[in-house]
Amino acid sequence: MNDAVLVAVTAGILLMMTVFVFLTVRRYVTVGPNQALVVSGRRRMLPDGRVVGFRVVAGGRVWPVPFIERVESLSLEVQTVDLVAEARDAQQVSTRVGVVAQVRIRPDARSLGIAAGLFLSKTPTEVGRIAARTIEDHLKTVIAHLRIEELSLERPRAAELLREEAATDIANMGLEIVSLTISTVGDDHGYLDSIARAKMANVKRDAEIAEAQANRDAAIETARHNEIAERARLDAESAVDAARAVHRCAECGGRNLPEAKYCCQCGKPFPAFP
Repeated sequence: MNDAVLVAVTAGILLMMTVFVFLTVRRYVTVGPNQALVVSGRRRMLPDGRVVGFRVVAGGRVWPVPFIERVESLSLEVQTVDLVAEARDAQQVSTRVGVVAQVRIRPDARSLGIAAGLFLSKTPTEVGRIAARTIEDHLKTVIAHLRIEELSLERPRAAELLREEAATDIANMGLEIVSLTISTVGDDHGYLDSIARAKMANVKRDAEIAEAQANRDAAIETARHNEIAERARLDAESAVDAARAVHRCAECGGRNLPEAKYCCQCGKPFPAFP
């Protein structure tokens, strides 16, 4: 009887240990590198002295204390946001600018702590909307300091100004801007179109002027060559006329009339003269 009781007690202990181990293993929560685990339920002090009721683990696993701690996940994936802001530029032209940006929660401990306090109950889409509103406000400031043609023709510079302008507020939410580009620039009064037409007209005018100058230079060069050729022709004809006017004998150098067939001094015959 005692042996039977001992066996039963041992079996019960083993069963309880098995159940405990099973439940312990089941309590482990694991996430990939694109998520962070937020474990809440116990107070702890951060390195900066703040006391919070949670801890954050990025891309790993945790074992929450049963009945005390609760685990939730926070997405670290990049969110693409499209936004459009309208404001008056530096010349008081009503300007509309579109921006495409990629934002995410920064994976460092400080940023994760801030983001956990702000976004734990929000979806990634809602986080993107909050970031978009912040970027939009700063975009209006950038528009007000630049001309519409600068925003249109120097988009990388304007985008960099916007990133610098919004960086502090974005970081204060535990976020970062991964990339940002200005996609569209426009206005409702055709101001940009009129600038483009004026530039095209200037380009066309410059091309016509260049063509006219080239044609003028070519005509001058052709006339110069024609003048040289005509002068050479006249010189050659003058030389022939001079040769015809005085027919010199090759033997004695005597001067003879053009129609003479024999030298008047030495009497030698002349070859046929053209």
